[in-house]
Amino acid sequence: MYRKIHYLEIPKYLERRLEKYLSRPPCSYKEVRDKLVFCLLYYQGFWVWVIRSLKITNYNSINKLLKFPLDSKHKKIGVILPEEPTIRLLDYIVRRSRIPNSPLIRSLKLDSPLNKPLSRRQIERISEDILKKLGFSRNIPPRVLRHHIAIRLTREKLTLPSLRKLIGPVSTQTFTNYKQKSGNFGEKGKI
Repeated sequence: MYRKIHYLEIPKYLERRLEKYLSRPPCSYKEVRDKLVFCLLYYQGFWVWVIRSLKITNYNSINKLLKFPLDSKHKKIGVILPEEPTIRLLDYIVRRSRIPNSPLIRSLKLDSPLNKPLSRRQIERISEDILKKLGFSRNIPPRVLRHHIAIRLTREKLTLPSLRKLIGPVSTQTFTNYKQKSGNFGEKGKI
């Protein structure tokens, strides 16, 4: 039995709100961290488990490259050049980091150790909070944002191998669905 994949087309006015929100200077480390989590979900299309596994040493601030695991055992590693808002936030977090091999996205709870990554639910909550700030009418899970980035990349005429290099494993059937959805979004794909 297969789960139905929900596709998403984010309206232009909400994309403009997102760009405006991300361009505002952050006031606290927590705000930077939350924006970075959302950028990694929305712009890079990362899975939640990938975000949880990132370490400070995965980001090369000189070349602006981010290494990330493509499988849960960390045997395959992908490398991307993140988009502009993500680079600014990564630079800020890496500069503020004191522990070299600590998680890139860490928990800020007072009772947790400094080297503890965010939980899956904390990442989902960050995504929900930012989407509410932007005016989304319903909750959108992180995996749906991943489908959105894949459709957006497919619309830019990326091939299956290059899409796999950017966002990790994608089946041929899912890629075919992305290609069909990238050409014509109906009313079901709108928010």
